This record gives sequence, C-alpha cells and structure tokens, in this order.
Amino acid sequence: TLLRFLNDTSWGWGSGCSGTDSPTWVLGALAASLDKQGCRVQFPHLVSAEVVEAKRHFILQTSNPASLHGDIYDLCDDRAFCYKAKADVPVDPHRELRVLIAGFSCTTVSGLCADKVTASLCIDNSTGATGLTFAAVRLVLKRRHPHLVVLENVRGLETSGQLEAVKG
Repeated sequence: TLLRFLNDTSWGWGSGCSGTDSPTWVLGALAASLDKQGCRVQFPHLVSAEVVEAKRHFILQTSNPASLHGDIYDLCDDRAFCYKAKADVPVDPHRELRVLIAGFSCTTVSGLCADKVTASLCIDNSTGATGLTFAAVRLVLKRRHPHLVVLENVRGLETSGQLEAVKG
C-alpha cells in the first residue's frame, strides 16, 4: 500500500519562484496525518529560490529552507550564493530533492495580460517572467530529476494557451 511505500522515507522538497508558506503547511499537516496512521514520513524543505528580496525574507520566516537562493537557475548549479548563509553553498549536495514546486508570474498566464499573442509565446520563447521561470524549471528537471513536480497557476497556463507548451 501507499503507507508502506512512504513509511520511513524522506521526501525533500524545493521551490522556485513560489510562495512556500502553503506547501510548508500542507506537507507538515500531511506528515502529521500519516504519523497518526503509523506512517512516518518526512518532508524537509531543502532549497528555495526567489528573486524578490521581500519574498526571500518571507520564505525564511515561514518555511526556513536549508538554503535560499536568489534565482531559480541557481537550483541547477552544484554551488550558488545562499542568502541564508550569506555565502556560496552546495545546492542539494546529497541529491535529496524529490519534489519541486514552482510558480509562474501571474501576469502572463492570467487574464491580466492583454496581449494574448505574447502570452501564448512566452514559454516557447523563454521570454518574460513566466518564460524565464519555465526555462529554469525545465533545466532543474533535467539536472535534478525530482520524482514529483507541482506547477502553480496551471489554470492560467491553460487559459493563456501555454499549457501545451508546458506538456511538450
């Protein structure tokens, strides 16, 4: 069963360009619920990346990842500057990242973007915040090989015409 599969495992997770308060709470509640059923599973927050300084501060206060980087592309490197340590550190040195949670700029994948031609091309062309973020996500997937990927704003991706590019 699933409980036997998960028992005594660790599912290290990381996030990129994503508010990590919700995943922190959800994974904590999931671990507590599974524990009540006799299944011990851990969800350590290994790594996070966020460009905006105020959001980095928020991430440190709400989820306290092992390392916090300034750009999702940093998650692709073996070493990168960590805002928590204020130094270059190894990124996922033990290859424990099993879950990646990534978010996309709402502007180009929501009804806020008036230029649907630009919106539909930003992922394919790696332009704008959404396109650059997704290009980085693709690179993280290629280099880190997480088992599970959660992409935020998927409905926005669908309504903007970009979901097919994501699937490809």
